[in-house]
Amino acid sequence: MAEKNYNEARLELEGVEGPEADAMRQAALSALVELNLAEARFRMATGEHADAGSAIARARQFGATPEQLTATRRRSGGGAPPMG
Repeated sequence: MAEKNYNEARLELEGVEGPEADAMRQAALSALVELNLAEARFRMATGEHADAGSAIARARQFGATPEQLTATRRRSGGGAPPMG
């Protein structure tokens, strides 16, 4: 549910200019990255590698850094899902 709310906020802010809108947009994107990385870790831990790969792809789309992606794979026990 939280992911849907952050994504809705991100979409509503498209085309809105200004420092406050930029800060809100960045906060929504950061939350989406963290939620998707958490989902990826869970999916990898339960052996659902295809779903983990999808969550990682979404995290990357929302701005996850290479370091965040590497850390997620390490914390999951090293099993790397497909990188999309």
